[in-house]
Amino acid sequence: MREKLASAAAVLMLLLVSLCGQTLSCDPNAYLANGVCCLKCPPGHRVLSDCDLVTRRRCVPCLNGAFMDQLNGFSRCNLCKSCDPASGLRVKSFCTRVSNTFCEPLKTFVCTKAVGDDCVTAERRGPCRPGQYIKQKATGFDCSPCPAGTFSDGSFSACRLHTRCIRLNLPLLRRGTNSSDAFCGDPPQKRRDWTHALIWGVVSIVVALISAVSGYLIYRNRGFGSYGESAAGKILHKDKTDVFSDETGVAE
Repeated sequence: MREKLASAAAVLMLLLVSLCGQTLSCDPNAYLANGVCCLKCPPGHRVLSDCDLVTRRRCVPCLNGAFMDQLNGFSRCNLCKSCDPASGLRVKSFCTRVSNTFCEPLKTFVCTKAVGDDCVTAERRGPCRPGQYIKQKATGFDCSPCPAGTFSDGSFSACRLHTRCIRLNLPLLRRGTNSSDAFCGDPPQKRRDWTHALIWGVVSIVVALISAVSGYLIYRNRGFGSYGESAAGKILHKDKTDVFSDETGVAE
């Protein structure tokens, strides 16, 4: 009898453990806190306060100099790293709230260890000639020519693709070479806007000049007309006076 009770108790314990395990497992987008599953904070944020049976969790943005690149239930953001020029590194892309700083080698340096697009360590290396890139080998480094469609100024650790102006809907002004990138012009709409602005500017200036000249001519003609009418009036008055004087016998 005791053995049966012990077996039943063991089974119940296993069931309870199993049920508890299921209750405590959270969705991948949630984390466990205070015995409940809380929704994780979005990238660029951290947890300010956990949730409970009554309140929801609260998130706040990462401060400057810190980032978080994933959904998380952390109370602190990750600190942004720096690219040390003394180690031959410079900033390739600055840290944001959702991504860490990415580094690249300085000129005359080549990347010796990279994690994805981020250069971790670099080593000094004299630049190759334009049109060549610095190729790392087991025994050191070598200068190799860039394949067609790519370019290097001699300091790159890998040749870079030419900018495809047509894909950017931009006119091609200068084709790329093995040592320089292609050069694209302004967007067509931007050029049309400048052309329209120039045309309207010229038209406005011409209209203003015509208006100014016309106004001046009208003003001058009116002035001469008034003077002519006044002079003619004086002459006519003088003639009438002379005639009157002749009739009366009084000379003036």
